[in-house]
Amino acid sequence: MSEDSKFWLSILVPIPLGVAINLVTPWFRRQLGQSNAKFKERQLRKEKVEAAATEFFASNHSVFALYLIRHATATVIGLIGFIFSYAGAMFVVVAAREELGDVPRYLAQLPFQLISLFFLTVTFFRVRRMSRIWVAVRRREGWPLLHHKQDAKVGVSKE
Repeated sequence: MSEDSKFWLSILVPIPLGVAINLVTPWFRRQLGQSNAKFKERQLRKEKVEAAATEFFASNHSVFALYLIRHATATVIGLIGFIFSYAGAMFVVVAAREELGDVPRYLAQLPFQLISLFFLTVTFFRVRRMSRIWVAVRRREGWPLLHHKQDAKVGVSKE
């Protein structure tokens, strides 16, 4: 492709694309407006479930300990899965240095990258939920929140 054709193509392609985006924008706004109410409803339902879990765990400390152990184990397994899948992606890059071109090499490592992203995302949300419930149960029971912002207000030492 010549330089002139690249130039004209770079000028002509964005114009219809911009028009199409402007035509589709109102539809997306309507969809987001409808889903915003659904999102708030789903969030409220999720908060009720967490509040019920907090009440249950606060009254059953042994079950709470088992919950923490189970989620800590699943977190470690998720991190190990992330490490191995990321190592697989790096192996593909190293093993196929010059044999494959750039595009096939990156396409070959894409499944490993997606799997590692999946493991990392699941682990992140698991830890986030576990820590929210942990803090809620400790607050409800009046236990000190070690290494937490509330420690300074309550006067609990961080040792």
